[in-house]
Amino acid sequence: MKKIKISHVFTAFRHLAFTERLSDLLDRLATLDSGFIVDGDFNAKGDSNGLDSRTADVITRHALRQHVRSLTHREGNVLDLIITQDDDTPRGQLISAVAV
Repeated sequence: MKKIKISHVFTAFRHLAFTERLSDLLDRLATLDSGFIVDGDFNAKGDSNGLDSRTADVITRHALRQHVRSLTHREGNVLDLIITQDDDTPRGQLISAVAV
């Protein structure tokens, strides 16, 4: 059975250092001998796609997959994320609904 590490993220206030800390966390998780899931309230108020472009860039640079595709905030943003390694992603339906 494959081990999976789960990290839960919560940030009440968004600031530029958050994406640097997220990148550092993802760098550390990538060195583990296991899969990982990062989830939580990223408070990443976004652009027209609903996700903050800096957060999206960190996810892309680490070759990860963000699974939440619908808005999770009443004002039209994707604040709550579930991130996995793309190569370990199940091909079935992982997330059915996320709402706040």
